Amino acid sequence: MLSAPTELAWCRADFEGRAPEPRMPGDPPEPGPDRARVWRRRDGSDPHLTLRRYGAALAEPRPRRLRPVSSHCSLWFSTVLRFPFENAGTVIGPYSGGTHQIRSLRRDGVAVAAPARSTRPDRPGASCPDGPPRPVRMGSGPRPPPLTPECTMELFPPLPLESWRDTKETLHRFAQVIGKIRLAGSARRNHWWNVPFHLTGRGITTRPTGPTRGGDAFTIDFDFTDHRLYVRTLDGAEDSFPLAGRSVGDFYRDTLRALVHLDIDVLPEHPYPYDLPDAHRPFADDHEHRSYDPAAVTTYWHVLSQVALLLEEYAAGYSGKTSPVHHFWHTFDLAVTRFSDRETDQPAADPVTREAYSREVISAGFWFGDDNVPAPAFYSYTAPEPVGLDTRPLRPDAARWSPGRGSHLALLMYEDVRAADDPWNTALEFLESAYRAGADLAGWGRERECPGGITDSELRTLPGADGRTSGR
Repeated sequence: MLSAPTELAWCRADFEGRAPEPRMPGDPPEPGPDRARVWRRRDGSDPHLTLRRYGAALAEPRPRRLRPVSSHCSLWFSTVLRFPFENAGTVIGPYSGGTHQIRSLRRDGVAVAAPARSTRPDRPGASCPDGPPRPVRMGSGPRPPPLTPECTMELFPPLPLESWRDTKETLHRFAQVIGKIRLAGSARRNHWWNVPFHLTGRGITTRPTGPTRGGDAFTIDFDFTDHRLYVRTLDGAEDSFPLAGRSVGDFYRDTLRALVHLDIDVLPEHPYPYDLPDAHRPFADDHEHRSYDPAAVTTYWHVLSQVALLLEEYAAGYSGKTSPVHHFWHTFDLAVTRFSDRETDQPAADPVTREAYSREVISAGFWFGDDNVPAPAFYSYTAPEPVGLDTRPLRPDAARWSPGRGSHLALLMYEDVRAADDPWNTALEFLESAYRAGADLAGWGRERECPGGITDSELRTLPGADGRTSGR
């Protein structure tokens, strides 16, 4: 752990572009772009070892990656770096290692620099040119111009399957590696809710997992801003490596190496792809899938984040049992599921399916395309499927029922949503129409519907009723 004075010196030097203050005896070495920390296992033993598990060699340890900016540095920026800006009050400057849009926020007469979306050109997906941070004037005088349209993230950007198919196939298998670690290390939840990924502000996460066999709890995060995989324990230890330039076999080996380095005792029970064409080949032997286009992954992440927010809004309209909005590594889709209280009869289903569909469900989601539907699409299905579901109307007109495996899937293609005058509400309209089709035929009733997330019967207004709930 670095001392606060040392980190403040580094932060100050980084911001001001000068050499840091003299270091005290015993302080860590001066930071640089390649700085790393040499560490040992908890028992004091050297982690330089070779261990073969499931065909992956775990050899030289990867240096622990230290983050260049800490809470001490943030504290220094908010309390020390105050300087006059003409006669318009004071401002606080942002960290100079990345470009930030400074927003005006008056706190005790001080303008606080709030970081906005990254615009660094070395990060794929950035739509604005880089440039120095702009101070914000407080009081009279001109203010910085607002963000231009070019700096605004596009709603539902294009992502044709063929434009990133090879990258998607690689990333899908990366996700299955980490998903199987989550499966092995987490407590089982109803309907397998412990298994999928959740979204973060920078990517997707396993959430805290474990502890396993006396070790520390940990998380594994895909960071689609830095394009790295991070493995972190709750005591602050961390290991990471880039996602680009690796085959699935390399990724699997580096992931297990990171787990060993952090004393995390968990491994996939079946280290093979699940329900993919190469399900017979171990992850460790897959050197075929190695494409990783950071720009395409950034777009995938933007789409994933936007659709997740849309599904959260859709989920708010039902107060009954509802799953989280989560990202499945099995089929590489994003979904949220509404449940009734009625159990289902599944005499021929396997144990995994029986648990997933032990109650009646109406599921809504989005996937990025596959061999069966070779384009991104919003979808919905009802299980068990009531008779006549495929005869019920869907909205908008571009939506359709797609038959497959003895049931029907409601589909609205992503490109049809993008072409609509109001893409967001068009997608919501589709999901609501598909839900209404299944719920009416299955006899779910409407007592659990809560438009806008309002459950109080005196405050809510059901769809189709006169009047609206007024805000206070």
